[in-house]
Amino acid sequence: MIALARLLATLHDEEGNVAVDGVSGFAWDGADLSAEEFRSIADLLAGVGLSGSGPVGERLWSRPSVSAIGIDTTSVAGSSNVLIREARAKLSMPIVPGSDPERELDALVRHLESHGPWGAQVEVERVDAVPGFRCATDGPAYAAARRALEEAYGKPPGEPGSGRSIPLLQDPAAGRPERRVRPLGSEDLAAARIHASDERVDPSEIERMILAQAFLLQQLAGGR
Repeated sequence: MIALARLLATLHDEEGNVAVDGVSGFAWDGADLSAEEFRSIADLLAGVGLSGSGPVGERLWSRPSVSAIGIDTTSVAGSSNVLIREARAKLSMPIVPGSDPERELDALVRHLESHGPWGAQVEVERVDAVPGFRCATDGPAYAAARRALEEAYGKPPGEPGSGRSIPLLQDPAAGRPERRVRPLGSEDLAAARIHASDERVDPSEIERMILAQAFLLQQLAGGR
C-alpha cells in the first residue's frame, strides 16, 4: 500500500504540476479565471491551495492532469497487522486537444513502470485512450450561437474551457473538418458543481438555455 502511495506521488511535482515526461500541453488563449474566482467556484476550504502553477485556465484546459479515481486495498474496518500482497489504483488522465491519445497513454505507462519504489513490481492495464476536443470558434454558425446566447442572457458570452476529453463530441466532426460542433447545456459555472456529489442545475439556467437554443435555430433558419 505504501509502495503504491509513493508511486502515485511521483505523478506530480511539489507544486502539483503533472510530472510525466512526454505528455503534451500548450498556452491557453481562451477566457481565463483568477485564482480567487476558481477558489469560489470550487468551494475550497480556507487555507487549501490550488494545484499546479501558472494561469488557472492553462492548468484547467491546456495541460494534462492525472487523478487516482479509485484504490483497492484492505479496508480500515477489516484491517489487521498482516502483510498486503498487492494494491491497485485506477487512474484518469484527461489530455489536451490535439494530442495523440495513444502516445499520451504510452507516456503515462512508461512513467508508472519506471517509478515503482524499492523494486516493487508494477503492472499497468491500459483501458481507454480517447482524444481531447476543442470547438472551432470561427464561421457563421458559431457567430449565430454567440448572438443567441447574448440575447438569452443579456450580455456577451465568455469563452472558457469546459472539460477536455469528451469522446461524444469527436464523432459528429469525424472526417468533416467543415462541420462545427456546438455543445450547449445548462451548467452555471459557480453553482452547478459539476461532477460533485451534490451536482445541480438552477431552473433559471434551463430556461435561458431553452431560449438560447430557440434563438439559435431561428438564426440558422434565416428567420432573424
